[in-house]
Amino acid sequence: MSTAPKPKRTPREVPTVSAGWHANPRRILWPFLFTLVVVGGTWTPPGELRDAATRDPATGMRLVYGDSYIWGAPWFDLLDVLGVLTWPQHWAVVASAAVAHLAWRAWRVGRQRVRWNPGREALLAAATAAGVALVYATGALVPRPMAKLVVFDADVLVLDVRARSGRSVGARPGFSASWRRRWSARAGFHVAYVDDTAGARDAMAGNPARAGDGLVVLPSQRDVRAGQPVLRLEGAPGEPSVVVQATPADLDAVERDTSSLHALEITDGSARGLEQALASHERLVALAAARDLALVAGSNHLGWGSTTPAWTLVRLPGWRTMTPQALGEALPRALRGGHAASRVVERRTPELTRGPALAFTVPLMLYELNATLSPSQRLSWICWIWGLFHLGPLTAAWFRGRRRLRAT
Repeated sequence: MSTAPKPKRTPREVPTVSAGWHANPRRILWPFLFTLVVVGGTWTPPGELRDAATRDPATGMRLVYGDSYIWGAPWFDLLDVLGVLTWPQHWAVVASAAVAHLAWRAWRVGRQRVRWNPGREALLAAATAAGVALVYATGALVPRPMAKLVVFDADVLVLDVRARSGRSVGARPGFSASWRRRWSARAGFHVAYVDDTAGARDAMAGNPARAGDGLVVLPSQRDVRAGQPVLRLEGAPGEPSVVVQATPADLDAVERDTSSLHALEITDGSARGLEQALASHERLVALAAARDLALVAGSNHLGWGSTTPAWTLVRLPGWRTMTPQALGEALPRALRGGHAASRVVERRTPELTRGPALAFTVPLMLYELNATLSPSQRLSWICWIWGLFHLGPLTAAWFRGRRRLRAT
């Protein structure tokens, strides 16, 4: 009895990926070029921080990044840069994203002969808009690792003259006193003045016994003088409060007002405050010098975002061993010392305010970012660049192969 030979089974086809780099040189060329750009940033002018008055690189301090920040450095760095832009610069970023999308679609339709499909184009435009909105929403809503300022001189105190609380107008829902304290400490502040009585009282409950053992929250009061916002920092009983001219403000009205001022907020963390800090920088510096005012900065943080634009440095020997009450009396006394009483350091940002120059916001923003990266951040960028250029196509090819198998 003869039996017919059984037909040989062909082995099941498995998903394959594209050939190596010689089949697609762009998988080597583009990441290599981006790596050169990242490495080349090492030779740009130094200084991740600058003096807010002179714009010279700030020395004697640095920004410290935790391990979790370094692992996701490209994403956190971009969100930090967006967090210190002015309103016109934000609109310039959105406009740049729209122009880039239109240029990409025009190239695809014109050069690659892709068939025009209005429905598909509308869907892609909506996806681009949603992507931009998602980036901004992530920066504002999602907690993330922060850069912390560390000053090498132990006698220098890092101050936030205008912290806010969950009771302030415009505060994020759920912005609690513990959240207030945690955010300020992670940013590197030693003292934070909270400008509403109830919010300050809640946050002061967590003050340490000694100022050097943790964040000290002190109360301040918002006020209006000559139609402009001011902050009053209370000192020792019987001593006059320190009057701080807050920004943004009408500088013409401030210059006409001849009543006593002790400090000027040169950098305010709000988008409008940052806009005035750039547009009226020389005028603010001249006003502080002419009236012998200490320069200060306020985060104006209401629970949205995780970026600190500027820090106030005050030299106060022995502050670490003081009680919070003693520090609350000594610090206003130090700020009444005039123009030399304090120093403000800030992140580097594009110095663009209005007009056609705003078209260069994104290139200058990326240049400033690349110039301020630490070695560990650069290494993280390079790893992400090569990973996305190689793992991305490999993963996409694998999924395409799986779909072909299911279709057969």
